[in-house]
Amino acid sequence: MGKSCVRFKTLDGLPVDLIGEALARTSIESYIQLYQSARKKW
Repeated sequence: MGKSCVRFKTLDGLPVDLIGEALARTSIESYIQLYQSARKKW
């Protein structure tokens, strides 16, 4: 799909714990700021 797309062939290959840790490290405020700045480029 897009340049940020990561595909896994099966759910067994999906590192759920690692994804959870990465999401937990990002504050809601910083995610919103990142999202809004990305939307401005469109």
